[in-house]
Amino acid sequence: IDGKEAHRIGLANQVFSHDKLIDGAKEMARKISAMRPAAVSLTKATCRVIYDMDYHSAWRYSEACLAILNSLDADSGGPDWRKKRWLERKRH
Repeated sequence: IDGKEAHRIGLANQVFSHDKLIDGAKEMARKISAMRPAAVSLTKATCRVIYDMDYHSAWRYSEACLAILNSLDADSGGPDWRKKRWLERKRH
């Protein structure tokens, strides 16, 4: 299937023309780099783990991971990923 069809059926959340692809990828990278590191790491690990799971097992695993992230927020007094320490950290 092509990109437009993938977008239409929900397999892709964005579609770019060839000449806009690099700019689109850079924008997505900027958004991800501004996210809370623990959330990004756990999301990547979850994607790797659930790849071979059946739907219900993958859903339960994802819910457990979300609960972990929420408990990390509770331990730090709230969703700290928007605080300055994340947004103003040194970038390499």
